[in-house]
Amino acid sequence: LCTAMAVLAIGLWLQVSNSDRYRNHGELSWQEIGLYGLILVLCAARTNLLPALLVPLALAASQPTRQRIAAVVFMYLLTAAWIAFGISTTHDSRVVRDHTTANILINYLSNPGEFFDLLNRTISDFEIRRFYRHSFLGILGWLDTPIPRQAVRVFSAAIVVTALVLIAVTPWRREWPKRAMFLLIGIVSTLLIFLALAISWNNYPSEKIWGVQGRYFLIPMLFIAASIGRLEAGGRMSRPAEKVALAAFLMYSLYILTTTLAAQYR
Repeated sequence: LCTAMAVLAIGLWLQVSNSDRYRNHGELSWQEIGLYGLILVLCAARTNLLPALLVPLALAASQPTRQRIAAVVFMYLLTAAWIAFGISTTHDSRVVRDHTTANILINYLSNPGEFFDLLNRTISDFEIRRFYRHSFLGILGWLDTPIPRQAVRVFSAAIVVTALVLIAVTPWRREWPKRAMFLLIGIVSTLLIFLALAISWNNYPSEKIWGVQGRYFLIPMLFIAASIGRLEAGGRMSRPAEKVALAAFLMYSLYILTTTLAAQYR
């Protein structure tokens, strides 16, 4: 649900920011209100997505009106209140630690170098990186239903090739502020994944950050992917080769999904 809401939020952001009602009249539309609601839910459900709060701030800074500023401030207050409530009342009995979440967070914020050293030790581990890649592409269920390794290689190659092609053809100078915003949200959200697990799932001090799964990176990667390609209103018709490649990818994905689930739960 969060992934679907993130895709919808990205689409609404592009639609609102390119609309005549916003650009020429500065009016607050129902689509924009829906965008704020989606961002509120995403930030409340996934604290690593707090950088998405930059989206309403950018809209308000570009077209400041009383209604828009009031809506953004109200959304910020609700988000802050919910996160404060969650931190103060949530306790995971599965993890026994010597320090509270707030204490660990303060320690890392007061000494950021310590956190980045911990992050470096974590991502330098080959086995951990491999787990991230496999669980990003497809370890289903309770991490007990992996897709075949051959499928992981196919998906990895498809992602790399698609990214390289799109990076090469993207007109980076067009809509560069939006592209930079997408990249910033994606990169900072990725870092916050590690920070969130370091303060909530690991003891202090810790040798590495445990508990991170590759699927957690899906939404940040959507924001990064949104910075590539066309961001203008409207769009061109897909070429036949693109339609064939998309259809083949979807069919292969569906085949891998059904065969993997059937083998696990037969």
